[in-house]
Amino acid sequence: MASIVYQKNKKTGVVYVYESVSYWDKEKKQSRAKRTCIGKLDPETNRIVPTRKKVPKAFSDKPKRGPLPVTRISRKFCGATYLFDRIGEKVGLTDDLKRCFPDTYKQILSIAYYLILEDRNPLSRFPRWSATHRHPHGRAIPSQRSSELFASITEESTAQFFRLQGKRRAEREYWAYDTTSISSYSRCLRQVTYGHNKEHDPLAQLNLAMLFGERSQLPFYYRKIAGHIPDVKALKKLLKDLQFMKPGRVKLVMDKGFYSAENINGLYRNHLKFLVAAKTSLKIVRSGLDSVRDRIRNWSNYSPTYDCYACSIPLQWEYVQPRPYKGDVLKEKRRIYLHLYYSAERAVEQEKAFHKRLHQLQAELVSGNRNPEHETLYNTYFEMTQTPVRGTRVTARETIIAEKKEHFGYFALLSNDIKEPIEALEIYRNKDLVEKAFGNIKDRLNLRRLAVSSEQSLDGKLYVAFVALIILAYIKKRMQETRLFQTTTLQELLDDLDMIESFEYTGHRPFIGEMTSRQTALYNKMDVPPPVSLQ
Repeated sequence: MASIVYQKNKKTGVVYVYESVSYWDKEKKQSRAKRTCIGKLDPETNRIVPTRKKVPKAFSDKPKRGPLPVTRISRKFCGATYLFDRIGEKVGLTDDLKRCFPDTYKQILSIAYYLILEDRNPLSRFPRWSATHRHPHGRAIPSQRSSELFASITEESTAQFFRLQGKRRAEREYWAYDTTSISSYSRCLRQVTYGHNKEHDPLAQLNLAMLFGERSQLPFYYRKIAGHIPDVKALKKLLKDLQFMKPGRVKLVMDKGFYSAENINGLYRNHLKFLVAAKTSLKIVRSGLDSVRDRIRNWSNYSPTYDCYACSIPLQWEYVQPRPYKGDVLKEKRRIYLHLYYSAERAVEQEKAFHKRLHQLQAELVSGNRNPEHETLYNTYFEMTQTPVRGTRVTARETIIAEKKEHFGYFALLSNDIKEPIEALEIYRNKDLVEKAFGNIKDRLNLRRLAVSSEQSLDGKLYVAFVALIILAYIKKRMQETRLFQTTTLQELLDDLDMIESFEYTGHRPFIGEMTSRQTALYNKMDVPPPVSLQ
């Protein structure tokens, strides 16, 4: 019978391994052993390092040929995560993440998948979800590891990711740009400050700016901004980032909060095409509106698609550029198009809201409960007199009120690229997808109120949520294009696909369980082939 014997050399400390074979010595009539040195023992791995090419089969680490015994059976949900995998491949998300985060991209994708499917659960429940779902990382990520992952996401890597994603967007499409506010309980974050909250949340906030492709409807850039920074100043940072990203020809569409003469000059200076909403109180809009007010409501200017009247006026923009290196100011004329619109429905709604506001202001004056914030409005629209008999008498300034109502129903867009008013309106209306995306990133991805305590964790969590948003944006785009929203909600689609299971046996390729015809149809609607087998 063969056995193995270990013997240590006291001088060198090397442990030699011998194959010992017992046999019966007929002459001496006793049991004897024949030893053969087969190698040395590695002190680190405790494995046998052979001293000759061939190690006896009894002590070889190599498995024997033949079918492997079934030692493990795995059963996990895979339908939704399979869809996310294919979407990541189609939009270049996985490749760009792998280039920017070669060591952690699978963990980033796995947490992004979790944020989509478990939108109401905290990240601490990821290990429980991981035990029942297939995902890129394939293993559980405890809370401490996820915090370390967020902290490892650097500004340089995210900037490279934005640059790679920006190159994948069509050059001819407009990029929708807008901001939103995210409230936070933390007092340790430098950029969390009090400012104008668009949702009237009393907490301190952080502003988040984002760029979307108007045609692709996919986001590819975001930037966090201090909570007290208004939209009109946020554009300056975007212009600097675009110089670094070098995305090629850029066309931006923005709402009126980003309009200022300085910003328009900056867009011209950076050779960017733009479409921006403008207030009707601006001098350039008022003068243009006065020139077309008598003809804008002609039948030939009516658009049945948008139920409004539209016309355009080519103008000259007074471009100004300070040149410190020359010690002068460059002044030029630049081409710009003023697009004007009138909506009768919009005029009625604005007039009703204005009248309700006037009644509220009048009631405050008569009752004596004046609001300090409304003093300017009191003085603008009302005259107040005091009499010994009647007390306070409030009289409306009808002339000023009438002048205000003359501009109801009108709205304006400015562009240095688009000549046709209806084309400009169509592109601007598509900007709504940015506002809906902000709703997704705060509600669906559990970020309405941030609960992080460090700058690095905040940056990392926002980035992973942004990765999840790219996947969600693709799904919503396909659902809109295939009219799937008429019969199915986003949550129903994810729930239906998440029921698909995969089965895995040791030594065999995983295979997919039964699928219904509806599940197959949903994959086809997403322009993704239904799963047959998994790698």
